[in-house]
Amino acid sequence: GKGRVILCLHGWGATRRSLHGLARFLAAQEYEVVNVDVPGFGESERPGRAWGLDDYAQWLKSFLEKIEIDSVD
Repeated sequence: GKGRVILCLHGWGATRRSLHGLARFLAAQEYEVVNVDVPGFGESERPGRAWGLDDYAQWLKSFLEKIEIDSVD
């Protein structure tokens, strides 16, 4: 979709696939949807060590910078 960016983050132990229907719905409503597997879940690589909340937050910040997203809803 196009428009305001919406970030979909799955819950612990889930994957981005659990939000696929929602992401498709939102994209059809003219939002740009970012739906990712966080490290260690789904099709993403596992981190080399156990991550804490700060690690996931830093990863997300870096990911959004890499794809040039300045703000999300």
